[in-house]
Amino acid sequence: MGRRIHEANMAGDLREFVKTNRPKGSFKPRPYYSEIGDFLSYHFTGEDFYAKRVDDCLTVYLSMKGDKFVGFKFKSIRHIIEALEGSGFKREYDLSMGIISLACMETVEDRPTRDYYRRIYKTAGRVPIRRKDLEPALV
Repeated sequence: MGRRIHEANMAGDLREFVKTNRPKGSFKPRPYYSEIGDFLSYHFTGEDFYAKRVDDCLTVYLSMKGDKFVGFKFKSIRHIIEALEGSGFKREYDLSMGIISLACMETVEDRPTRDYYRRIYKTAGRVPIRRKDLEPALV
């Protein structure tokens, strides 16, 4: 019983700490690759969000205020790059969010899911993904 009370207090303290210690400076959108998770994420804004899984490759981030589309995560980036290479993509070139979005969309048949990929292509398609940021995925 005592442990549960301690955990509840700790959770409350952590929430309060996060609320009162926001990062300083302005938000700058940029792709982030996680080698351990083998995913690539991108946020348009620094808004608070929740995640909605769309399919095996895509999770979208929606604003806590009004469900506005504020970012996304592509999963299994190594697999996506291998598929691109099988289609003739040259490893020495940089990628873009648009290329990743189109590659993933090719595997999807249902319209609502394809619409998410189109939305990413329209809003972030030209966002570059530097080759050096993906080095672990290119091994």
